[in-house]
Amino acid sequence: MKKIFIFFFALVLAFTAFYPASAQTETEETDVETQSDDNQLYYDSLNQCFALLDLYKDDLDSFSSGKISTLTQKWKDTRNNLRWNSAVSCGYIMSIMEPEELKDYKSELVYGAYYQLVAIELYILSINNNNDPTLYSLYQQMAEAAQNNYSIIPK
Repeated sequence: MKKIFIFFFALVLAFTAFYPASAQTETEETDVETQSDDNQLYYDSLNQCFALLDLYKDDLDSFSSGKISTLTQKWKDTRNNLRWNSAVSCGYIMSIMEPEELKDYKSELVYGAYYQLVAIELYILSINNNNDPTLYSLYQQMAEAAQNNYSIIPK
């Protein structure tokens, strides 16, 4: 009877000693994969945030030049899509902790994304208000400030 008790005790002891060690290894591997995915998402959002005006350039030029009226559904859709994309990508940069390699550029990341978000909104407002020169001037200042911050960040 003692042998059976000792056997089960040794078996339970071996199981409890081995199981946490294997669970920890799996968790560490998962953490590394998750961190890599998060970093890639951060860099994708960063690049998307600062490329939005280039991506929408042809459409925005059509509206600002008057080729397409701002009273059309196409303007409403373009405006809404641009606002949504900028809120998602630039907002992500402002709200999520940056990857470890960009810790020294925290201010440039947050302010650059914020300036870009504001620049996009000012450009939309300028077009929506018959190319208001004051709004357009403010848009240019914000876009320049955003690019100045973005140019400091290593890619």
